[in-house]
Amino acid sequence: MLTAIKNRMLVIKTLTGGEGIIIRTKDLNSILEDFCRSIIKNGEIEMRTRCEQLSLQIIQYENLLYSKDQ
Repeated sequence: MLTAIKNRMLVIKTLTGGEGIIIRTKDLNSILEDFCRSIIKNGEIEMRTRCEQLSLQIIQYENLLYSKDQ
């Protein structure tokens, strides 16, 4: 998708800032939406992974406690 948007960008030379680009609002909104979705997805994956690891640690600690009691 980014290559398609890159093809639609307009590169301009500004008087004081050098080169700049112009992106349509519709394309920018699309880019931001995809970016936000990927951040949320990665956050959910990270949270699920941490929860699974914590659950495994809790099980290991419980097993250690029960084995010491016996």
